[in-house]
Amino acid sequence: MRVSKRHAIVVAVAAGLALALFLYPSHRLGRDRLPVPGRISQTARALLQTRMERHGETMAELMRRLVLFDYDAVRTDAQQIREEPWLARPLTGDATELNSALPEHFFELQDELRARALDVEHAAEQANSQRLLDGYVALAKTCMSCHRLYLEGEK
Repeated sequence: MRVSKRHAIVVAVAAGLALALFLYPSHRLGRDRLPVPGRISQTARALLQTRMERHGETMAELMRRLVLFDYDAVRTDAQQIREEPWLARPLTGDATELNSALPEHFFELQDELRARALDVEHAAEQANSQRLLDGYVALAKTCMSCHRLYLEGEK
């Protein structure tokens, strides 16, 4: 596929997504939440809830700005994701350590999320639309992997 044709496809997809986002009623955005899995303790859910909500808002803004090719705002959103406070891996196997309620794979995905956000940040700094698209897709896949872990547990 020629570069100009690929660019036209990317622009068309981005325009379609932008239109969908603008037509989506903003009062519904806050209602979209992951189901609450019964196997996760109340304590672990409380630990994750605020950060997941904040992260979801940032990802929605990032997507909206991405489809508008607002490189400066995309860079800022990606930087916000990358610099957000992270949960530390448990230091011991002590059950009283709150983070021990989370599987090791969660912490691996948290590290991956930071790396993918940095990729998006660099692509936005370079105003590289293809790299930005690829970086966002990788970032979203990492988010979805974490959501799957939250909902389904280790597989």
